[in-house]
Amino acid sequence: MDIILLAAFGLVFVINLIYYLFYLNFISKKQKAFASLQEAPLSVILYLKNNQENLHESIGLILEQDYKNYELIIVNDSSIDDSIFELEELEKQHPQIKLVDVKSNEHFWGNKKYALTLGIKRASSQNLVFVSPQFKPTNKNWLKSISLQAKDKQVELGYYKYQANKSLGNVFARFYHMKEMVLSFANLTSGLPYYANFYNKSYKASLYYEHSGFMNFMKIPEAENNLFIQEIANKENTFINFDADNFVVENTPFSWKAWYENHKQSLKNKKLISSSQKMGIRVFPVTEFLLLPLFVVLAFVNLFFFQMAAIAIVVRFVVQFFFYRKTTLKLQEPYLIWLFPVLNQFTNLFYLHTFFNYLRSRH
Repeated sequence: MDIILLAAFGLVFVINLIYYLFYLNFISKKQKAFASLQEAPLSVILYLKNNQENLHESIGLILEQDYKNYELIIVNDSSIDDSIFELEELEKQHPQIKLVDVKSNEHFWGNKKYALTLGIKRASSQNLVFVSPQFKPTNKNWLKSISLQAKDKQVELGYYKYQANKSLGNVFARFYHMKEMVLSFANLTSGLPYYANFYNKSYKASLYYEHSGFMNFMKIPEAENNLFIQEIANKENTFINFDADNFVVENTPFSWKAWYENHKQSLKNKKLISSSQKMGIRVFPVTEFLLLPLFVVLAFVNLFFFQMAAIAIVVRFVVQFFFYRKTTLKLQEPYLIWLFPVLNQFTNLFYLHTFFNYLRSRH
């Protein structure tokens, strides 16, 4: 029994360490040289639905970009406010703006993907860039950063952030989000199964049409941000952009309720991926969670084995510290490093909570 527990601990420890040292550590490496596509034409697609209050801010942040060769396609999805009148005036004032006013359709009533499809069809460029009022660029070089895509890449994924405040819910959500995104990016670049919401993205129009657009996901909420990206993006055709100029940040003050609702929808969509993909995604979170309980059990079973395991725990802590230090600095979340031991355990418990909820939902 002692040997079995030690072997289980050792296996979990080795898998966990491999992730930190080889897969997740990709974020600290220098990005490959770019094939400059600067001033290549970009089609920026801005989706709006009843966003009259922050309409001018959302559009203004695009028009102020230090980039010339782009068009701004504004998709007004059946808004019931008066934003259409302001949008029509803006279209007259700015030649780079193309307005797509989507009317309700009995076959695609209130369907965001239908509205986005109409916007994509209006695009004159192969390079599609997506933006929504929910997130905003952090500086005027956002489009320039996107245009510097790696050679032969068809998909570009960037990091998005939540506005920071001092609430515990906000701190936890930011850490959870950071860990989930880095894990997804690491798995993607390693050819392993991945899943996340990607709100900062661009891809080729030809790739969109090759996969029949959103046809397979038309009735699934938020699928354009997760399931569709999972379908089109892979190790060979995707570039992960960690340039700070490429970051986008949440446009509204953080709301725990809104974040949790979005998280629940993401989990619903995750149920639709294959069992093998789910298993691949869960390897790292499961090893993260099991390590500490196995360590505690060894303390009651075999003191010598416990002492050996304690050394392994210290080694992992040191590796974790340097990993999270690099990651938080890279992603401009430096204050999270000081809480990582606690936040990491709470994240593991949250993974477990969502996993049990998933099991219950199957019965």
